[in-house]
Amino acid sequence: MRQAFPVASSSLGPKTNPSADPSYVYQIQALHESGVFAALCSDDSVRAFHTGGGLGLAWVLPTKHEGVTQLKTQVWDSRALLLTAGRDGAVKVWDQRMSCGGKETGANQKPVVNLKEDKTSAILSLASSLDLPALHWNPKSSTTLLSASSDGLVNIYDTSIADEEDALLQIINHGSSVHHANFLSETEVFALSNNELLSIYKRRDSIEGEDEEDEDPPNFGFGDVRRLLGCDYVVDVMPLGGGGLVYAGSHSQRKLDIIPIKSTPAWDFEVKDTIRLYPAHEEEIVRCVHIDQSVSLSSLMKLKGLWTNISKTGTILTGGEDGFVRMWKANEG
Repeated sequence: MRQAFPVASSSLGPKTNPSADPSYVYQIQALHESGVFAALCSDDSVRAFHTGGGLGLAWVLPTKHEGVTQLKTQVWDSRALLLTAGRDGAVKVWDQRMSCGGKETGANQKPVVNLKEDKTSAILSLASSLDLPALHWNPKSSTTLLSASSDGLVNIYDTSIADEEDALLQIINHGSSVHHANFLSETEVFALSNNELLSIYKRRDSIEGEDEEDEDPPNFGFGDVRRLLGCDYVVDVMPLGGGGLVYAGSHSQRKLDIIPIKSTPAWDFEVKDTIRLYPAHEEEIVRCVHIDQSVSLSSLMKLKGLWTNISKTGTILTGGEDGFVRMWKANEG
């Protein structure tokens, strides 16, 4: 086990939405500008921080969503963009360069594109009327889409198929409300429930002789991982090189553990290679983790040299319900 130590922290500052609850961080994403990261906050804002010489607030973008839920970064036609989505059914596209003039972008900041939900022109109607906490493309296929819902189902679609019934390739019943789900590889997905049940499933078309009517058993079911990992909750699982990193937190022990999970020779946690962030966000829950992978993507994807790369040049950022963003460095151990 290696230790990571906090080297800087920054509060979110005043709320941009006075009627919102006390602000905390949903997500952290790296921006196109080197050393600048964006935090999606519960007051419907995006706040950018620069990591050079500490952790300073660069700018604030009030998105004016009614319940912001997602933040993504994208470069299109040499243009660095931010994409935000909310419970209001809107997706907004912002030019990152428009947010570099000062710390407060102001109420007049306008998105480049503002897309509103239109059910009449939907290309594919996902087979769930409940909340969808996870929606991801297969990293090796631009037409294979995964969705997960609060009814415990994980669905896999082929979006190149026009007929909706035929487009639904596989239904996985996780048995409990799904909190996170994603592709770990081209052929395997994970599902994590709100009560910390973690299982890994094979895609049906990757199993030889699989009958379409057979129930999909988990390739490996860890069960409730809280006792196994000594944690109170799991923040998320980050897919990485056919395996992943599990972010396991404990507000009672004031820690966050970054634990590798590998598929060979069998699915298991590499607990000995854990990086521990102490004291995390004290007694508050950690909502998101971001590891700057730019230091050595090839090594990270092989899950080799991960800790060496992070300890020498890498940055770990966390956001919590305490309203702080923290920056961490790992020792070489």
